[in-house]
Amino acid sequence: MKKTITLFFILLTIPFYSQWVEQVSGVTEPLNDVYCIAQEVVVVVGNAGTILKTTDGGAHWNQKMSGTTRDLIKVQFVNANTGFALGANGSVLKTIDGGENWFAVNNGGDTNFYNCGLSSVSENVIYICSDYWIKKSTDGGANFEYVNFPLDQNIENLQFLDEQIGYASGPNTLWKTMNGGTTWTLITSAYSIGAFFFLDADTGFIYTMSNGIYKTTDGGATFLYVGYSEGQVQDLFALNENVIWEINGIFLLCGCPPAYCVTKTDIMASPQNQQITNCDVGGELDVELNAIHFASDTKGYMVGYASYTGTMGPAVVIGAIYKNTTGTMLDVSKAATNDAVIIYPNPASDQIIVSFTEQVNQPFSVEITNCLGEKVFSKSYQSESAATIEVASFSKGIYFVIIVRQEKRLVQKVVIE
Repeated sequence: MKKTITLFFILLTIPFYSQWVEQVSGVTEPLNDVYCIAQEVVVVVGNAGTILKTTDGGAHWNQKMSGTTRDLIKVQFVNANTGFALGANGSVLKTIDGGENWFAVNNGGDTNFYNCGLSSVSENVIYICSDYWIKKSTDGGANFEYVNFPLDQNIENLQFLDEQIGYASGPNTLWKTMNGGTTWTLITSAYSIGAFFFLDADTGFIYTMSNGIYKTTDGGATFLYVGYSEGQVQDLFALNENVIWEINGIFLLCGCPPAYCVTKTDIMASPQNQQITNCDVGGELDVELNAIHFASDTKGYMVGYASYTGTMGPAVVIGAIYKNTTGTMLDVSKAATNDAVIIYPNPASDQIIVSFTEQVNQPFSVEITNCLGEKVFSKSYQSESAATIEVASFSKGIYFVIIVRQEKRLVQKVVIE
């Protein structure tokens, strides 16, 4: 009995010290991006021109006048005073007093770059992009000019590390410029590129929709496999070359809305702890996470949208902000009640059983890959409600079980001992 009470106490106290804690945003609009100017000073932007700022580490969030009702998608600061926000339908905003006041700058007449990005490298040099073009300002946003880019390429993401070196991605490509966008070199077209994030001109991470996260330390000349990522990565952030944070949208077998999770990958940790995923940030609320940013190794913020429309109480709709003050979190996978799938035992040594909680016999397939993305098992099942898979011959380590049923894909991590 004493052991049970002790374990229960630990389980209750760990989330308090190591989980993401919800902040009181005071707004109902979805929040789209967050930037940490300092550990206690953070700016958030969202729909309908929403701009929030805290100067006390999230204890209070104050709404600032943006001067627009358009959705704001990106926000970045180049120092404690100067920052830029990018919005829908051609909105570019600037602040020179740390986000207290904002004013519009002229982007040159274009009206749609909702789907791309903003990269501010200095008080004077700013890059913005739309689906098919990139623009550059060298006078703090007073004027923008087009930057050369291959005409047949869609642009999905953009990041400059200084005034000369930058990266841009399309659906299946990653490009690099070393002269401020005058010319671009194709780095890779071998992967289906999603989000990417570079620490400096040489070191960066890319998310590939088929295999997960890769790392480069030579400016994209070569890439090394880091680890698998469940679902589709919405945002990617790193403070150093060993720790990567990502927001994942995971599609569930039940046909429910995607489960949004936050994943931390620590390359230097032990194999069992290299990747930790928390899919229960919002508790009973349905959460959509959009962006993540850390001010230090132990202090970071995520933003998005949270709602509740169930029968246990009144409807709740909030602009969601979550704060982490430890740089750690519990490994909380997607709830089995949502996925309708149970994989046990885990860890395992001889065999694992993939079982569906609903007793409806439908075709499904199971694939198992190792940490290198190599397939070690694959089989289709026609009418079973469970599958028993022998794993005694597997090497010890972490594996990913990929289940496909009714055109929906679920990935769960298992440990083979």
